[in-house]
Amino acid sequence: MKVSIVECAIGILAFDEENRVVESVLFPKQAGQAMEVFMNLSESLVPEEVTELILRLREKGVTELVFEYEHLAREVREKWEVETSFEKPSLAGEFFRSDPARIAVENECVQSINEYYSALHEVTSAIARMGVRRESSRKDLLLSQAILTVDDLDETFNLFSNRMKEWYGLYFPELGSLVDGNEVYMKLIGSLKEKELFTEGRLVKEGLALERAEAIADTAKTSMGAKIGSEDLSEIQKFATTMLQLHQLRNGLDEYVDKVMMEIAPNLQDLAGSTLGARLIAFVGGIENLAKKSASKIQVLGAEKALFRSFRTGTKPPKHGLIFHHKAVHQAPRWQRGKIARVLAGKLAIAARIDAYRGEYRGTELVEEFEKRVKEIQDKYAEPPKRSQRTRRKRRR
Repeated sequence: MKVSIVECAIGILAFDEENRVVESVLFPKQAGQAMEVFMNLSESLVPEEVTELILRLREKGVTELVFEYEHLAREVREKWEVETSFEKPSLAGEFFRSDPARIAVENECVQSINEYYSALHEVTSAIARMGVRRESSRKDLLLSQAILTVDDLDETFNLFSNRMKEWYGLYFPELGSLVDGNEVYMKLIGSLKEKELFTEGRLVKEGLALERAEAIADTAKTSMGAKIGSEDLSEIQKFATTMLQLHQLRNGLDEYVDKVMMEIAPNLQDLAGSTLGARLIAFVGGIENLAKKSASKIQVLGAEKALFRSFRTGTKPPKHGLIFHHKAVHQAPRWQRGKIARVLAGKLAIAARIDAYRGEYRGTELVEEFEKRVKEIQDKYAEPPKRSQRTRRKRRR
């Protein structure tokens, strides 16, 4: 006897060749068990309910089973040594789905049509909730939020740093041009505050070189800044201390991005670096989405406005988008950047696909191949291309 297995919201049914239900395993009233069965089926696992149904059918002398999932047909054939086949959709499946509520009532699987549709609503809602939870817990989505937060913190820190320089500049305007980096500027204000404390010894303790410390100390003595009260300086100092804490938080997130990139995309990390790799993943919404992109699309990610403008106006299309931040691209001469960006995009596409689907490590190999190709480009195009006579005339006009 040949039997077709069909799963639905209320259980798993077995139909004979005349589309009659010969056996069934019904789910409890809770939607959770039905949801687990459908999740197991989507993950290529054999649910316990299917096992129970197969054992019952074997006792009835069933010789062949038809499944709508290929992995189920294969695993059942290997485990129970019964003849199986795969049809999607099966004839029995099409028959049941043509009027599932009526068939379920006629076979006493449910008491009424409303009961069937109520069970269907609960199961589909539970599956949707589980899907949202699983999607939200993906590491690449967590990584995307982390790198976007880092970018927001950088923008905020730079904005507040400019505000601090204007604010503290009323008191010590020369300091901004004497120190390198906003973090050092905030650190000095948070630790020393008053100009009288900007001595060589204290500045050296704060990590400055002796020559720089001497220059700042001498300037502090002759500063033309206005006199500000102690209470006003305390407020500035509090703001500087808060800014330093914000910068420390940003550095901690940077370390987190490194760790997650090593976990989910080590090949992409080696090739692009943690920050650029994470930005590419965040821009497309996940590592799998990046893996599905062609190399040409990866090359211009982030430069869509310029690309569409070139389509509309006929100007030259952009040669790079986000990947311009890779040192091999932005440090290259202007005439080499497009070629290097094209090579980099190709290697990034390969790295993303390996990370998303194969999970093996080939980062070192990809980096060596990329560096070799970059060296060839640098040697071949060492000199800028000569401008044509036509281009020169246009520029003169």
